[in-house]
Amino acid sequence: LQTTYTMSEVSALKQHLLDGYDPTTPPPLDARGRPVQVRIQFSLNKLLNINTAQQELTMVGWWRHYWVDSRLSWNMTEWNGVDFLTFPIYNFDFGSVWAPDNLVYESIDTTHIIVPGEISVYPSGSVFISKPIVHRFPCTMEVRKFPFDTQWLTVRLSSCFEFVRFCAKWPHSRLRPPPANDFCQRVGFILEEWTPSFE
Repeated sequence: LQTTYTMSEVSALKQHLLDGYDPTTPPPLDARGRPVQVRIQFSLNKLLNINTAQQELTMVGWWRHYWVDSRLSWNMTEWNGVDFLTFPIYNFDFGSVWAPDNLVYESIDTTHIIVPGEISVYPSGSVFISKPIVHRFPCTMEVRKFPFDTQWLTVRLSSCFEFVRFCAKWPHSRLRPPPANDFCQRVGFILEEWTPSFE
């Protein structure tokens, strides 16, 4: 495939993909009638503070989101080999293309580090975004063997605007169904997989 495409061809492709595109609407259901599945990974950069007196933990890292939006797929041969696009995102979650928002229930304080950001899109419709963020969590700490104790933090993820079937719990590697009385009637997207990453 020829990969010497020009910026004008990239701009034309973006305009083509966004023609009639509604960024407030999640991607269409798949062939089995399921909502788009979003894989989430938290890449921990550092622990900023461990406050045993206040029982709080502050960390900085990246929320990485992976999903497929078939509305954003294209044939590379028809677009001179264009194999990658970026779209701007504003105000943390809103931009020219749809992106899942995530609400961390246990976070006492949340600070978004970089705004605006970018969403990466590939010919298959695969989409990726990484959001750097600082969280401050309450954390009941075990100090009987200080400083050799092991601390555990459970984090639940959901959505501000779409109902989510599963909640993420750290440090589990897989999401588990919520209680039967949880809000599962309408599903805007599914948080399919939760993978903690320590780099």
